[in-house]
Amino acid sequence: MGEKVIAFCGAFNPPTVAHLHAAQIAIESINADWLLWVPSKTDYIRNVQHKDRVFTDDERMDMLLKMLMGDGWYSLPGFEKMQVLPWELYSKVQPKTYETLDAIQIEHPQAQVYLLMGSDKLPELEHGWANIEYLLSHYKVIVLPRFNENVQEIISGNQFLSAHKDSFIVCTKGVEEQTLSSTDARKEIRKIEEELEALKKILPRYVFKSILREMEARA
Repeated sequence: MGEKVIAFCGAFNPPTVAHLHAAQIAIESINADWLLWVPSKTDYIRNVQHKDRVFTDDERMDMLLKMLMGDGWYSLPGFEKMQVLPWELYSKVQPKTYETLDAIQIEHPQAQVYLLMGSDKLPELEHGWANIEYLLSHYKVIVLPRFNENVQEIISGNQFLSAHKDSFIVCTKGVEEQTLSSTDARKEIRKIEEELEALKKILPRYVFKSILREMEARA
């Protein structure tokens, strides 16, 4: 049997602890050899997904790479099996998910390629994903529960999903931070940015920078 390679596609704007734990659980669920983090293009996140406070391609790549190096806050098994794949970032236009999986399959011709997703994406598959019949017939999808959803009930209660039930690998274990999202992280980041701007109006520049250095050292 060949390798087991998981594709974890997403905006990662920014990557969160929930993303990291999801990757760990997915690796454990199938004893994967590799998990590839595949960040989407900034243009796609901003103009198609219409997300606010979009970090650049380089910023998100840097976040992911440093996160996978380990920062001392989290010591999780599986780091050694994780890599960042910038294939979508370097594409001229945002690839469809099946195209990304095909590209990974070409690089790993003997491998079984899996796609990792949250259960909240399941209702979108039939009408919101390009070439979904092809994707589900060629690749397996690892599904992690979000918002305490019963994934088996979602699949069995949907005609399209139930017809492709053999394509799904359902994790009974979800991440502890099931409701945590990058959207929440961006909201908190905006609060900090606003507070820092207010602080600039109160403190001399050298005092402001001194406080920032102290905060960074504490982190």
